[in-house]
Amino acid sequence: MTKRSGLSEPSRVANNALRLGTIIKIGIVGDGDARMMISAIFTREDCEDDSLYLLLTAHSHLLPSAEEVSCTLIRGPGKQRLALGAMVPPDRVLGPESSKLGFHVLRLDATPLFEKPRETAKPLATVRNFREGIWSDGLFHVRRLNDPTWTDPDFRDDVGGGSSRTNRQLSRPVINRKGRVAGDLDEVRIPDLGTTLSYSYCGLVTRGRNRPLAEPQALGAPVISESGALSAIIVGAADQETLVFPVEELRRGRPIEFVTLGEDWPKVKIASSTRSVNNSS
Repeated sequence: MTKRSGLSEPSRVANNALRLGTIIKIGIVGDGDARMMISAIFTREDCEDDSLYLLLTAHSHLLPSAEEVSCTLIRGPGKQRLALGAMVPPDRVLGPESSKLGFHVLRLDATPLFEKPRETAKPLATVRNFREGIWSDGLFHVRRLNDPTWTDPDFRDDVGGGSSRTNRQLSRPVINRKGRVAGDLDEVRIPDLGTTLSYSYCGLVTRGRNRPLAEPQALGAPVISESGALSAIIVGAADQETLVFPVEELRRGRPIEFVTLGEDWPKVKIASSTRSVNNSS
């Protein structure tokens, strides 16, 4: 039995730019404040839509938007909130049945942080043939992509104020945890907030010795391959393993492209063209 975890876990919130794997705090009109993991950033390629979208996983109890709702980025004490964009119904952007994946979608508007977000974005390399990568040689190494502002209590990062990083802090394994995809599951169902999330296919990631890749607070974190290509997103747990949803499954039937706004840590691989470069290493 698989499960959703992490929704009630306390977590630190980053005050700075929008990076993959970062938890941000946003204010939603009519719904109050919510902590959200940035699971991916993407663009739509099927229409004349020049917007940039954040794929978010809630770390607060929050139902997907049924209509478009404005939201702001909440920063540290004494800092002014910034207009961020609008939460939109997932099905409107990602197509029918997308709300069953449990993700939230935010359309990013121009902000003081990113005046022209679409022009700032660069295409990400993504992993192709996820299932084949597991079984072709029996070993598919990945690593969790998380921002150290919320995993390391000794790390400080403020908007416009620079960062305090030491080699000791960056070497801590909790920041860049590595594992391998050891198996997979078809037709995954996860109970969540009174509904059931549905995934056609998921991978099972372990660090060996019955240790999962991530703790509950990493729910929604991106997972990348050894080469830095975006591979999957953490969606839950199964026994002693971490359950991940491959990005190629998220793209299936959806004309979307994954991008980065830069400054992701560890570095991700940039695609060599406007179309994402497939990478199975």
